[in-house]
Amino acid sequence: MYKFFYNQIVSRLPDQLVEYFGGPFIGIIATFHFNKIISLPFTIANLKFENPVGMTSGWADSPKKINRIHKLGAGIVISKTITVDKRKGNPYPRIIRDKDILINSMGLPNNGVDWWENKLKANSNSHVRMHSIKGYTFEEWEILINKLEKFTEVFELNLSCPNIQEGIMDLKESMQLINDISSISTKPIWLKLSPEYPPKQNLELINKVRSNILGVTLINTIPVENNKLGNPMKIGGLSGRTIYPKLLQQLDTIRLSYFNHSELPIMATGGIVSNDRFWEILSKYKAIPIGLTGFLTQGPKYYYNVAKYIKNQMDYNEIDSVNSILE
Repeated sequence: MYKFFYNQIVSRLPDQLVEYFGGPFIGIIATFHFNKIISLPFTIANLKFENPVGMTSGWADSPKKINRIHKLGAGIVISKTITVDKRKGNPYPRIIRDKDILINSMGLPNNGVDWWENKLKANSNSHVRMHSIKGYTFEEWEILINKLEKFTEVFELNLSCPNIQEGIMDLKESMQLINDISSISTKPIWLKLSPEYPPKQNLELINKVRSNILGVTLINTIPVENNKLGNPMKIGGLSGRTIYPKLLQQLDTIRLSYFNHSELPIMATGGIVSNDRFWEILSKYKAIPIGLTGFLTQGPKYYYNVAKYIKNQMDYNEIDSVNSILE
């Protein structure tokens, strides 16, 4: 039902309408229709999570939305990337939809760090565990950390956004930034890495900063050109089913050096749009599968259904804990 609704109606609506009505629509469903979390607890270092299914950064642009996605079954929900100043994002159109893929050129629209700080102060029960942040100078990174660290358990540094200028940082800049941020943050650091760099280059970065990070997210969207996009660069980030091989290339290389979850926690995203792919990422690559495109194209029960599938696989294989899969 939802896929038909998405393909025939939602995918044809203007971006502005989908952005404006999407949050309230999910809110209604989360409040009145669904409020179930499948318990498959696991840990990342000393942090406990309810299940290994999550939403990557990109949609949850408020504590309220994060709580709603959690109610819909996601054990991990990463905030939409937060910047110091409020951003409107790129010109419309900025989303191209086609069945199981999306091209987005959002440009990090968000309300800015002061807005987030005020909302988090007012929502003491917020389920925000990880904030994605993006600074343009070290001073901006410092402001973001100082204002948000009392409300978060992990900072995800977005060094890999293809939809803005200077969105993808080079390796030398990244290494310096990570070392600098680790000296001022009291909370663990998580890196969101770009598929623009070959797996060996991302591995080189990880090797050099491993002592200063808790884990990594692989991968961000893949930059592609599309003349229908409204931004002057005509560049957007491709997500969905077709980028899964790119994700596996990165995982194959990095897991040769860091064999399991204990050696390097990884959240994997990119083309994980089916139950069997979620299970493959968890069981074969010892990584935590997270996604967004699948949720947008398959509907509100997406995370619940995936977690249920993982539980069934664990029961069938007589596996008693998620951490035993990851190690």
